[in-house]
Amino acid sequence: MIRFVGFVIFLIPTLVLGNLAEELEKKYANLLDPLVEEGMLPSYFLSVSDRNGLIFDRGLGTSGAIIEKDPTSQTPFALLSLSKPIVALAVLKLLERENVSLDTSVSKYLPEFEDARVCGESASVTDIKIVDLFRHTSGLGNNLEFSGARSNQMRSAGCTRELAQLYQDQALMTFSTVLGPNTKNTSLEDQVEKLSSLPLLFKAGHDFQYSLSTDVLGRIAEVLSKESLDVFLKDLLFEPLGMKNTGFYVDEEDRYRRATLMKPLIRTFPVPGTYQRFEKYPFRQFEVAGIGDKVNVVSAGMGLVSTGEDMTKFANFILRELSLHDGSVFLPASMSDLIFENQLPSILGENPLKGKLPRASGDGMSLVFNIRAKDRRYREVFERKDVDFFYWSGFSSSVFWVDTVTGVSGVFLSQIRPTQNYLIGDLDRIADSLIMAK
Repeated sequence: MIRFVGFVIFLIPTLVLGNLAEELEKKYANLLDPLVEEGMLPSYFLSVSDRNGLIFDRGLGTSGAIIEKDPTSQTPFALLSLSKPIVALAVLKLLERENVSLDTSVSKYLPEFEDARVCGESASVTDIKIVDLFRHTSGLGNNLEFSGARSNQMRSAGCTRELAQLYQDQALMTFSTVLGPNTKNTSLEDQVEKLSSLPLLFKAGHDFQYSLSTDVLGRIAEVLSKESLDVFLKDLLFEPLGMKNTGFYVDEEDRYRRATLMKPLIRTFPVPGTYQRFEKYPFRQFEVAGIGDKVNVVSAGMGLVSTGEDMTKFANFILRELSLHDGSVFLPASMSDLIFENQLPSILGENPLKGKLPRASGDGMSLVFNIRAKDRRYREVFERKDVDFFYWSGFSSSVFWVDTVTGVSGVFLSQIRPTQNYLIGDLDRIADSLIMAK
């Protein structure tokens, strides 16, 4: 009898978790599967975890979007913009290890930025701080391929689309530069040096612009660590977290399993019925089949490739407040505010990200990712009780989110750019509704 009672007590948590996993997966399938079946989304992988680990994962793919029937936790996905928070967190660790202040001038480690000038203000020299690179207030811009806002929303003191076009013309972190056959002057050092010779959009610290700032952070990491960016990330972050399948290069034997990056299919005439509303991104023009085949430049801002398993480990690591599995803490508690609290300066106004990042109006930003309040209203200080979730959304439709109130993290990986479906609110809401009900 005693053995029987003990057996029942042991089973109850397992049964509860099992029921929750089934309910969650069903809710998410009802949201996501029709997007694939109706030709809106090429493929996806989704995982949801709590602080104890994985609750469930699932994947669904369509013909031409992936070789295997459905993505699994081992399917490689190009992270594109999801590379940024990974690199930012690793660089924070490096700065802490080397005792480097965030207020240090970028020019201390990259002297080429010493004479950084704002566009249209030839006599004005601006001092870019390392912190400006984390929060995209450096004054740097982006090329046309990866601009975070439409060209008519890009603000500056006199040059808007022109500078984005100049970045494109100079091949600064474009697909062609990172992946193409031309390998001349395409090291990260070369790219950053070329970037430093161009004017800034605005005085550092005075505005926000989604930019190549993370790539400059990557170059600072190389200078400080005396390692190439790929080696630095592996040593400082990927190995401690067990992210064995994350990096800039995909082994040849694994490429057949890689999810294919797509772009929206443009038609000039209506087509009745259900059809795939996307087509393969034209990587063949760069003499590769996809991101990870060849790496001319290790781009900190868009170059990483990972799997659902590895990204689940990363999101769950954030959920555990940066606690490693052996119980050690990745960063001291004194740095927690840099990761979980808003770091945008008050000079940016009452709604700094409005019109600057898609669907981010009202959100705040730490040095690693965005912060969303439950009421979608911006405040200079986001109390934990007011936070709905922390997240970062990439321009390949991928996203990860961390909800420290419900104790859930999630990873959604897909491969279509520009993003057609902004799902982050729905993804978090499903977990909230079921977990809070339990």
